[in-house]
Amino acid sequence: MPDPTETERLERRALTISMWGSLLAALLAIIAAWLSQAQVILLDGLFSLVDFVAALIGARISIDVHRGPDRRRPFGYAAQESAFTTFRSLSLLAIVVFGLISAVRDIFDYVANGTTATLDFRVILVYVLLLLALCGWLFQVSRSAWIRTGRQSEILKLETDVALLAGVTTAAYGAALLLLPFLDGTPLAFLVPIGDPLIVILVSLFMLWKYGRDFRAGLAQLLGATANPQEIRAATRAVRGIFEDSPGQVIDVALVRMGRRFDAVVFFDPEAPITAREVDSLTLSLEEALNDVLGPVEVYLVLSEYGRAWGQPDVP
Repeated sequence: MPDPTETERLERRALTISMWGSLLAALLAIIAAWLSQAQVILLDGLFSLVDFVAALIGARISIDVHRGPDRRRPFGYAAQESAFTTFRSLSLLAIVVFGLISAVRDIFDYVANGTTATLDFRVILVYVLLLLALCGWLFQVSRSAWIRTGRQSEILKLETDVALLAGVTTAAYGAALLLLPFLDGTPLAFLVPIGDPLIVILVSLFMLWKYGRDFRAGLAQLLGATANPQEIRAATRAVRGIFEDSPGQVIDVALVRMGRRFDAVVFFDPEAPITAREVDSLTLSLEEALNDVLGPVEVYLVLSEYGRAWGQPDVP
């Protein structure tokens, strides 16, 4: 295997830091949850544990996606990145469902038996401050690496979003937990005994929306859904620019995103004999043009009179 490029080294370093940072966050959450009896902190720790395993797998995938097509993967390894983000979201959705069920059960237990855990707010405060500092550092590391590597890595972008989301949710549920004691003696005092499971439900509903959206986006890539309209317009303009002075016409441009890479199929009717060498030359020109506007693109030039419109009656 060739030596890693500077981009690959930056990506691996950031993912390694994210991996061990996620493990540290998970350990802090588990200890804090045990000492404080706060279920929302335990849920946070489970998220961090999944992030640790995801970063461990992502470090390997970040190496594979740079490999070209071979006998095992005739279309390259870019799909692994989409599969990674999809199944990571699915794993986190499973934890969200677990958190929701546990929180609802705790509320029913309180209503039925009047039993509830006693929270240690000093531990909660220390944990929130430590985790905010850790999330801020991980966010800076991942974002810096993502920018320095050309904003192409879906894995680095995911790690950046994870660190930011973890910081925001920690600040939100930490503030909510720390405000619970101040509700005593107010009309909202009835919320104090069930404040922790209620916060778990709110966090879980937010995560359900967030990770559900990520899962749908990753699944769409795996299923070959078309790229967004802005990307398609940019690709079409670049393609037509290449063929501007060439005989023939561009029939269609199909574009899908696969992780950090795009797959583009250009249907072209040459309207005149064309050699294999000319096809190869056009393909290279198309790749250069599309790389300039979209980033990494794998181009497939298909000579066709109808493109994807196979419903024509005179097509054999």
